[in-house]
This record gives sequence, structure tokens and C-alpha cells, in this order.
Amino acid sequence: MKKVFWFLVIILVLVLLIMFFSRSNDTQINGDVTDDGEVAVVEGEAMVLSVEIFILESMPIQIKAVVRGDFADGCTEMGEISQSFENNVFIVKMLTVRERDAMCTEALVPFSETITLENTVGLKAGEYSVLVNGVEDKFTLDADNTPAKGSAL
Repeated sequence: MKKVFWFLVIILVLVLLIMFFSRSNDTQINGDVTDDGEVAVVEGEAMVLSVEIFILESMPIQIKAVVRGDFADGCTEMGEISQSFENNVFIVKMLTVRERDAMCTEALVPFSETITLENTVGLKAGEYSVLVNGVEDKFTLDADNTPAKGSAL
């Protein structure tokens, strides 16, 4: 009688395990697609390690920021990059995107992104900061950044 009892317990456990694993596979396959058929993505803030400013010798002066950092894994990509400017600070926000249920390498992946700062024409001589996801660099304009006479902007 004990052998029959343990045999039934083992069969029950096996059936429950099979049901559990077959169900979790279904949700994983369907879990990365939204109701409207789009692939579900996760947005995050890019992990920025350094910001380096380059002032191009042109008229008007162009200013570029080379941003270096790491993606969290092999599936993460650069998403939207937005800029704003207030109180002599260029604020750049860099977002990342990745498929929610993607199988990825769990290793940091370095990136480098060159960003042309917007709205630099008309800046007065002085010191400015560039803040990218919390990492800052500064630059100084020795002269006002005005277009050369006769140029069309």
C-alpha cells in the first residue's frame, strides 16, 4: 500500500512540473508582444562614464560632446536622445531600449555617441556646462558665437 501511495505522489509531482514548465514557456513566448502586436520594450537611462567636449573651428562655432558609456547587456541599444538648455547648462538625456524578454549576453557593452549641441548660435562668451545623465564636462567660449557677416542661417 505504501508503494502505491508513493507511486501516486511521484506521478502527481511529475504532472504538476510538466504543467508548470509548459505554461511558463507559453508566457515567455507571448510575453514580448503587446496587445497591438508591437514588441514590448524596456526603456532605461544610458550608463554614461565620460563626456568630452570638442569645439569645432567654424563660423559659427559648432560644439560636439563625445559621450562614452556602457550598455547593461548585449541586447540594449541607444534610444531617444533629447537636449535642453538653461542657465548656461546643456542638459542631455540619453535613453536606452531593449526587448523586455530578450535572451542577452550579461556583459557590459561599451558605446560611444557623438552629439552635436543644439542652439549654440548666439551664445555669449563665457563658461558653459554639458550634463549628460549626471556626468558633466565644461567648456569656455572666448568670443560670442555669432554667424559670420553675410552668412545665411
